[in-house]
Amino acid sequence: MKKFNISIHDITKTNMENVIKIIFFLEDLGIKKISLLLIPKYHNKEDILEIKDYLKDIIPNREIILHGFYHKADKVNIFNIKNRLFTSGEGEVLNLSLKEFENRLREGLKLLNSINLYPEGYIAPAWLIKKENIKLLKKYGFKFTTTRYGIYDLINNRYIFSPVISFSCRGIIESISVRTFTVQLKLYKSFLNFLRLAIHPCDINSSKKLNLIKTFILKMQNWGESSHFSELIGGINYDKSRSTSSFNSIK
Repeated sequence: MKKFNISIHDITKTNMENVIKIIFFLEDLGIKKISLLLIPKYHNKEDILEIKDYLKDIIPNREIILHGFYHKADKVNIFNIKNRLFTSGEGEVLNLSLKEFENRLREGLKLLNSINLYPEGYIAPAWLIKKENIKLLKKYGFKFTTTRYGIYDLINNRYIFSPVISFSCRGIIESISVRTFTVQLKLYKSFLNFLRLAIHPCDINSSKKLNLIKTFILKMQNWGESSHFSELIGGINYDKSRSTSSFNSIK
C-alpha cells in the first residue's frame, strides 16, 4: 500500500495562529492524520508550556514529534554548504557535540512529558543531523527520525529513501521551491511508495503554496493513504532497492 505523510513544522507560541489555520485547511481537504513538530524552547524565548491548552485541542489522534530544543543554532559555520543552503541559522543540531545534543534531547523530553506529551519521533531543525546523533535517538525510545532525503526506522534499523517536499520561506529559495513543487511531486510519485510533505507556518500566507498543497493532497488521496510516520515504520513492505539493512552502510 502506498502512503503519504503530511507534517506541520515549528509549532510554537508565535506560530500557533497559523498552525491552527493550517490544521483547519487540511481537515477541510479530508486530512486527519497530521504529524506535529513541537519546539520546546523556541529561540530560548518561548516555552512550549505557554501553549499547553492549545496543544490539548490539536494533539488528539495526531503524531507528536520533538523538533530540536531551541531550533536556532548557537553558532553557524558559514563554510558549511548545508547551513547556508538549507537554513538561515536554524540548524540547531548540526554543530552540537554529542553530549550537548543528548542534554537538549533529555530536556526536551522532560518538558513535553511534563504536559503528558510523548513524542514518537525526533526531527532535527532543517533536517540537519549527524549520524552519531541518530544512533543516540534509539536510546531514548524514538521510533524514527528523518533527514531531507529519507526516513530512519529506528525500530527495524532501516533507512527509507523518501525526499521531503516542502517550501522555503525566504527569498530566492522560496521562489525555487514553489516553481519546482509540481516537478518534485510528479517525479517522486512515479517511483516511491511513501511521499512526505512538510508544511511550515509561513506557508498559510501564500495562495500559491496553498493551491499546490491542495493539489498534492488531491493527487495523493487517489494514489495512497494518509499515514503517520510511526504507522509507516510498523507496516511498510520495504523495497530493498531503496532501503538499507543497517545504519552502518549509510553514507
